[in-house]
Amino acid sequence: MQRKNSGFIKYLALIIIVLGVVFVSQQPYFKKYGENLVSEGASMGQSYIASGSAWLKDHLLESLSGEVEKRGEAAMDTVEETKENISDGAATKIKDYFSGIVDAVIHPGKSAVTEQPANCPPVANPYPTK
Repeated sequence: MQRKNSGFIKYLALIIIVLGVVFVSQQPYFKKYGENLVSEGASMGQSYIASGSAWLKDHLLESLSGEVEKRGEAAMDTVEETKENISDGAATKIKDYFSGIVDAVIHPGKSAVTEQPANCPPVANPYPTK
């Protein structure tokens, strides 16, 4: 039980500290200190960002560029194949559409597949005889 309460007290103290910092940071008296702190933090952050960027260029870019060259050709082949498949499928659908229109103009009222009128699907006799 003692251990459980110590965690609660620790978190409560952290919350009070954070709220205190937020309250103090809003006071006009501390505005000058806050601006100095922000400008120093920004200059420190810029140096860390510059060193991180240099490290990425030195270590990561070299290994990635070789891998990209290896796999780039295979990726381009896959893209070209996919583009060809899409264009072939679109051409087939367009051809089928226009051949259906031409067939409907040449043979009005008939479907090439079922020899039924194109606007009426085949149904059973609605008036069955006994």
